[in-house]
Amino acid sequence: MFVGECLPGDYGSQLLSSITRHPGGSRVCITGWLEQEVYRLYLGLLQTWTIQLRSLTRGETSAAVLDCMNYGHPTIVNANGSMARLGQR
Repeated sequence: MFVGECLPGDYGSQLLSSITRHPGGSRVCITGWLEQEVYRLYLGLLQTWTIQLRSLTRGETSAAVLDCMNYGHPTIVNANGSMARLGQR
């Protein structure tokens, strides 16, 4: 499940193409924007890990990353914005 919007452009097109070609692609969904209650429901039901990939930042901390970590989910992030500091010592 991809929570959020599938952006137009090359990345979004490549993602949709990869999902279509994948043998399990029929089980993959992109939710689009979610109401907060539904988002929290998904976080509560999740039984695996999460991945947070951001490409744009205005210097803020990703609330989605903190939400995933708050629910106890192992979370993989890319080195974008303040999340780049997570792996630093």
